[in-house]
Amino acid sequence: MRRPCTLASTGALILALAACGEAAKPAAPPPPPVVTVTPVIERNEAEWEIGVGRLEAPELVEVRPRVAGFIDKVLVKDGALVAVGDLLIELDPRPFQVQARRAAAQLAEARANLGKAQRDVGRAQQLLEKEAISKEEADNRTSAVAAQQANVAAAEAALAAAQLDLDYTRVTSPLAGRVGRITVSAGNLAGPSGAAVATVVSSDPIYATVDLDERSWLAARPLLTATDAKPLPLMLDGESGWPHQARFAFADNRVDPATGTMRIRATLPNPDGALPVGGFVRLHVPVAAAAMRLLVDERAIGTDQSNRYVLVLEDGKAVYHKVTLGPAVDGGLRIVRSGVKAGDGIIFDIAKVRQGAAVTVKAADSTTPATRPASGTAQ
Repeated sequence: MRRPCTLASTGALILALAACGEAAKPAAPPPPPVVTVTPVIERNEAEWEIGVGRLEAPELVEVRPRVAGFIDKVLVKDGALVAVGDLLIELDPRPFQVQARRAAAQLAEARANLGKAQRDVGRAQQLLEKEAISKEEADNRTSAVAAQQANVAAAEAALAAAQLDLDYTRVTSPLAGRVGRITVSAGNLAGPSGAAVATVVSSDPIYATVDLDERSWLAARPLLTATDAKPLPLMLDGESGWPHQARFAFADNRVDPATGTMRIRATLPNPDGALPVGGFVRLHVPVAAAAMRLLVDERAIGTDQSNRYVLVLEDGKAVYHKVTLGPAVDGGLRIVRSGVKAGDGIIFDIAKVRQGAAVTVKAADSTTPATRPASGTAQ
């Protein structure tokens, strides 16, 4: 009567053992990650450093009247472009006109006195010949002529000074450039010891002043000062593609000991005044002449503590290569000085690949920077 129960128990035990056997089988390994491989390319490329700095005006003048007076007219608007000699401000000329007329009258008086003294000398010579006056009297009349001549010279100088002060009531631009904010209006008192009424900065050409570290400057100097030196690409903050071209003009006479940098200056045209004085700029400075160099997509370069590395495809595996880098170039590429060779396949997706792991390669994306020539590369 118990045999059916025994058969049922035996069947359950067989099923349980079968299930345990299936669970004990190891799980299948995950497939290798699929990665994009971009080649190390070799190209004729100069080495550049990017210097950052500011645009500066070759000349900047704080405009103040040379004489003190009340402003009669303001004849220029904020931000206007002006030429040398353009009238900016007029002071009330009437007090200076009075001074000029007074000086003219004093000069006329001095000339009249001189004429009288010269006539007195002529008469004294005639009387002296007749012994009608003493020689001392004749000498006194001669000295009077010299004194009156000095008075005429002083009166002429006073008239010239008064006329100059009158001319100074017309405040003109000392240079061609752009006017800043006008800080005064008609009716205000202005003068040489007061605040500037405006500033004028020259704007064409304009300077780009940047700082380079000492090592870069020493490498760049022979290229910048060569007779066939090429223009330096430049761009403002927010621009791309290096749309401006500058020319090296000047380097300071010493390295700043506090920062270890050398300040250099380049000039560039600015005929319409569109480049703003004080604007932030980046300047492409050559530090090595064009030569065949190895280039790698910068996004395929990893950081391992203090080392930079790439993963190179070798026999289907991601192999760690420590690299020595040069400067970046256009097109999202970086010069590599050592660690790889031309044609090496660089694994682009380093974030999802372990060093030494097997990988599956897919075709490189045609938009990956390392698979195409860089556009607008500065040479």
